[in-house]
Amino acid sequence: MKRFAMISGLVLVASLGMASSAQARSTKQAKASLYHFTEAAHYITGKATPGATVKVSRQKFVYAVGKARHNGRLRLKLRDQLSAKWHYTVTVTKRGLRPQKFVLGATIGSLPTIKAQEPAPNPQIDQLNNQIRDLQNQIASTKGTQPATPQAPAGQYSQATMDQWLDYQRQMDDITNQMNQIGEQQEALENDTRLSDDLDFLSNHTESELRANIKKYSDELDSLEARKDADGYDQGHNYNTLSQIKFAQEDLNAARNDLSRFHQITRDYDKIKSEMAAQRAQFQDLSNRAEALAAKKDALSKSQAQLLAK
Repeated sequence: MKRFAMISGLVLVASLGMASSAQARSTKQAKASLYHFTEAAHYITGKATPGATVKVSRQKFVYAVGKARHNGRLRLKLRDQLSAKWHYTVTVTKRGLRPQKFVLGATIGSLPTIKAQEPAPNPQIDQLNNQIRDLQNQIASTKGTQPATPQAPAGQYSQATMDQWLDYQRQMDDITNQMNQIGEQQEALENDTRLSDDLDFLSNHTESELRANIKKYSDELDSLEARKDADGYDQGHNYNTLSQIKFAQEDLNAARNDLSRFHQITRDYDKIKSEMAAQRAQFQDLSNRAEALAAKKDALSKSQAQLLAK
């Protein structure tokens, strides 16, 4: 049974294409780069080796821990506020790769902003900017309802020219809204890591390993139960043993759940791969739509500029 489980685990890992040679495991290293490492941060973002686990800690307290997505993006929620007075240990691990560990200090406040260079005065551009702001204000004031057709402001251009200019602007604003919606859909797809997490779990564990964990925690629980009886727990004298029993029971339940999850993922392997392929196709379709909209918006912008250049 154990031999069959080990062979089955190896076949699954190989089929995923995620196993590496002994030489690769000894030379390649899991890596991460973190951003927004400030006192004001609620989340830490960054890039890391896909599937790598990144932990931020100081002494024995873990401030944040999480796993990098399949595209390497990382977003860790902080459990407590960082301090610029302290340094924190960042540990990056992934099975089959050498771990990375480095020390990082938090900065004070938020990240500095870059001041844009002040453009030279241009009355014509100022007038157009005012017209754009008027149009955007009209759109914002009618958000959620059918927007009224904005009236072109009086200027040095003919009324027909300004009407055409504003029509171009309305089309561009509509395209911008569509591109924002596409971006939100793509972000939702990227944030849905359930399928990739399942495949990572399958590649990082074997059935024999999970069964060994169950036995370890079961033996530990039996030992603690025997100690409780020997220490006269019935008289309520040994609260420390009771606490250890509680944690051991939680560990045992988690180990059993891990084995059940392993079996479920093994059964659903083909379905998971199919759903991941569908997600990738959907993401690519959204990207193609966004590119087409961007090209259309660029053409409108050029037409708008040419209209005023006549």
